[in-house]
Amino acid sequence: MKSHKYCIVGYSEHTKNKIIPSILQIGSKIVGIVSKKREIDKNFHQYKNLEDALSNVPKKTIFILCTPPDIHSTQAINILKNGFNLFIEKPVTTSISSLKKIILL
Repeated sequence: MKSHKYCIVGYSEHTKNKIIPSILQIGSKIVGIVSKKREIDKNFHQYKNLEDALSNVPKKTIFILCTPPDIHSTQAINILKNGFNLFIEKPVTTSISSLKKIILL
């Protein structure tokens, strides 16, 4: 099985206890976590904002949005426009019009 590289956007208890262990369990690598929180796991590179991560992670990185749903749309569009693949936690977005924009990208 091919190993992938992931960058997680948002750091919560769910991210810490479910998302990160799941990624590591399948033998993939976490190349960064985007969070302004200070208490993230020191084993991972921390980016303070999405723009910094988009500029610095390898191009084949897959982003995972673990942020509040009301900001998924803006972040997803930014990630997709920068040429990255993306997983979004549910709900994908809070409006149909935002969802349509994401689908078109």
